[in-house]
Amino acid sequence: MVITVPECVSTLNGRTAVAEFWHSELTLSAAWSAGCEDAYLMHHTVREGLASGPDKERVLYRVERAPSDRWGVAGLPLRLLVRSLHKPNWDAWLAAEKLTRAVVHHERRTWHAGNRIRLEGAASPVVSRNCPAGGRRRRDPLRSTEECQEWMAERLTRAGFPCRPDAITVAPPIRTHQRGHLVVTRDFTVVADILQPDDLVALLTTGIGRNRAWGAGMFTAHPIT
Repeated sequence: MVITVPECVSTLNGRTAVAEFWHSELTLSAAWSAGCEDAYLMHHTVREGLASGPDKERVLYRVERAPSDRWGVAGLPLRLLVRSLHKPNWDAWLAAEKLTRAVVHHERRTWHAGNRIRLEGAASPVVSRNCPAGGRRRRDPLRSTEECQEWMAERLTRAGFPCRPDAITVAPPIRTHQRGHLVVTRDFTVVADILQPDDLVALLTTGIGRNRAWGAGMFTAHPIT
C-alpha cells in the first residue's frame, strides 16, 4: 500500500481518531507480472501510477503473489493493494495493458480507544550487524520464528501496541530481489488493543520496519467484535 496521511486524521478528545484513504486493488497482466519480478521495478511501477500525488508521499504497498517455491523464493506478483491520500489514476496502466483490472474506492474509518483489532501485514525483520572485515554495517534477515516474534513485539510496543512475542503469528519467509540484493519478508498477524487511536493511524501511515519501498511494512487493521 501507499500511505501518507498526517493531514487526513482528525482526533476527538484523544479517544477517537478518524482517517480517510483511497484504496486501489490492481490486477497485473501476465506480461507485466513477469516484468515486475524485481522489487525495485515494482516500487517504481507503483510510483508511476501515483505520479499526480505529492513527491514526498511515502510508498507502501502490499503484493499478492503466486505461491513461493520450496526454498521460499517468491512467486510472480499477481495483485497490488495500494493506499493513498490522494485519489490515484490508473488509466495509463490500463491503456498500456499493465493491468487487467483496477478497482479504486474511498474509505473513511473511525477508531476508538479500547477497541480490539487484528493487525495483518508483511514486514522485513532484519538486524544491523558489523561486517567481519570491517567497513559498512550489513543488515541480515532474522531466521527463527522466535527472533521474528521478538522483533515485531518490540516494534509494536514502541508504536503503542504492547504485546507478548508469543501472541504474534509469523509465516515462513518469502524471498524477493531488489537489483540483485535479497529482500526477505514475512507475514505477521497479531491481536492488539487500541490504547491511543492516533498511534494506530500512525502505524498504518508509516508502516513497520525496513524495506518498505520494496513491498514490506504495510499493515491493515480489522476490528474484532
